[in-house]
Amino acid sequence: MLTQEFEQQIKRPDKIQDALNYILCSSMIVGGLFFFYKFFQSVKPNSETYQVIFPALFLLILGGYGLWRISKDYKIVKVLSNQTLE
Repeated sequence: MLTQEFEQQIKRPDKIQDALNYILCSSMIVGGLFFFYKFFQSVKPNSETYQVIFPALFLLILGGYGLWRISKDYKIVKVLSNQTLE
């Protein structure tokens, strides 16, 4: 099998899976922004309001990483070797 045939066989983007990934990552970012809104909406800062920052940061980082990673799902890395089979 040639390299091009292999890439065509492996590189078949799944539109439904990509759409679900975008929806999931976008909803995580929206959830993180909601928690930030709740944090900044509170009038007096106390220990309870600062606990809202951690889920907000976690969701924003996870959603951002997911959006960055989706485009790299179908990337194929080739390692070329000049060695013989022996």
